Amino acid sequence: MPLSSRFTMPGQVRAVATSDPSGPLTVTGYGPNPLATVITRVDLSGKVEWQRTYPGTGKPQSRLATGGALWLAYPDRDGQLLEGVLPDGSTGPTAHPECRADEEIGAFVLLDDGFVISWVSGSRMVRRERSRPSSVPGPRVARYTREGECLWSTPIALGAVSFPGVVEMG
Repeated sequence: MPLSSRFTMPGQVRAVATSDPSGPLTVTGYGPNPLATVITRVDLSGKVEWQRTYPGTGKPQSRLATGGALWLAYPDRDGQLLEGVLPDGSTGPTAHPECRADEEIGAFVLLDDGFVISWVSGSRMVRRERSRPSSVPGPRVARYTREGECLWSTPIALGAVSFPGVVEMG
């Protein structure tokens, strides 16, 4: 089935994933509110099969597992949450990785038995602050089980990734 030449998605698309070339596509982005993450499942003709909205930080992140579940990272009232969204749009497994209240997920890797997460200083929304923090936590990388239990954690020395002439890295 060829992909329709064009179809419109709501808001800004940040990631597109599929487990099969014949579709469907799972699109991660945000809608009119950039602080709300929107997951949309769409067939190759552009027909929306389902759509779900989650709290967000304006930086939606997702990873597709080999079984078809889309793992989404988002903030909740107790920190950060990784939630599996099943192919039919229902909620699958979740993990609540241990973190500090002033951290948010910078990026994450999905492994067969868990996750590797890079933690960064949380945005003001995550910290629930209106002004600059007195101290900012340094970045770190941690390894977790699928249930969110921390196996190890280590700080990242930013000096090792900074070079003369580099203005910005993402």
